[in-house]
Amino acid sequence: LYFCVSPSGARKWTYRYRHQGRSREMGLGGYPEVSLQQARIKRDAQRALRNEGLDPLEEKQRQARRKLAAGEQTFGRAAAFAYDVKREELTNPKYAKQWMALLQNHAIPALGARPVSELTVNDVYRVLRPLWNTRLETARKLRQNIRYVIDWAKAGGWCPGDNPASPKGPLDFLLPNPARLRVVRPHAALAYQALPSFMAELVKIETNAALALRFLILTASRTREVLGMEREEISFEEKLWQVPATRMKTRTAHRVPLSAPALCIASALWRTHNQRFVFPGQKPDQALSNMSMLSLMNKRFPKLRARPHGFRSTFKVWASEMHDFDPLAVEFCLAHKLRDRVEAAYLRTDLLEKRRHIMEKWGSYAGGKMTAKYLSSSQGKTL
Repeated sequence: LYFCVSPSGARKWTYRYRHQGRSREMGLGGYPEVSLQQARIKRDAQRALRNEGLDPLEEKQRQARRKLAAGEQTFGRAAAFAYDVKREELTNPKYAKQWMALLQNHAIPALGARPVSELTVNDVYRVLRPLWNTRLETARKLRQNIRYVIDWAKAGGWCPGDNPASPKGPLDFLLPNPARLRVVRPHAALAYQALPSFMAELVKIETNAALALRFLILTASRTREVLGMEREEISFEEKLWQVPATRMKTRTAHRVPLSAPALCIASALWRTHNQRFVFPGQKPDQALSNMSMLSLMNKRFPKLRARPHGFRSTFKVWASEMHDFDPLAVEFCLAHKLRDRVEAAYLRTDLLEKRRHIMEKWGSYAGGKMTAKYLSSSQGKTL
């Protein structure tokens, strides 16, 4: 039994337990509406269910579904129940909010009050069609979310028959082929030839956002991976940064070999503060904002069209045109998964030593000497 206080000051009781190896959390009510004694009684009732081999959270949802009459088994209610399940899979809180917001903005206004068992292919089509040509990626994700909600309803016994949003179903004949519509718009990137001069200017800026951007460039990493970096993830002895799976796009832990200039940045910040995140924000125990590096580039380099994520492309082009590196090692530097599942199953290495050589070369090319010189002269400063 836990007493939880949110940043807003709201207080509630929660029951945390494990079921079939999975961590689960169930709300027992807010405080002071539910007293400690009442919360303990509720907790004991859920324990009794566990002793019978049942999952209290699933049992609660099952009872809620039973109370609904057929006419109340609407798409909106199904979306709420399905989201309770889905958000346990989503490790990124921001994406978890976006998942439900997509339904609330586009699907629920049109379908929310409709019984989910009555939805047809044409109903889903009318929701997706206005977005299909102009916002294809949004429409594609929306279709996935609608399909998930209806699949949840089918599993709960709310509706029989086929899912009208299923891939390779009738809906594919009503909507244009996305492969012919999609226009790939990669993040704007800086030409690798211009990188040393860019770094020479960036190294003069004494802010955490500038340091984070330099570190992102030197490690060819993603924004979320860098800004969420915690102190214990860095090993100065091994010259290694261990990124946990929860922060990786591939959901797989990733080892990043740190070049000399990247180590200089990490070491400088290590000496100047003892906060949880290596790149701290303005508030204690909070990382820099996701927009900090983009904001820095917009303010200090307004004529530059490149974006932070685009420096991964800069690295890829540099590695391909300037060197004869192992292509697989270059892909692993970018934390890309192998498309061939058979090859991935047999290749049980992340080519760390090859990647270490590549990243040292990259660090040296990307103004590593300037970075090291500047940081050594900045000891004792608050960066």
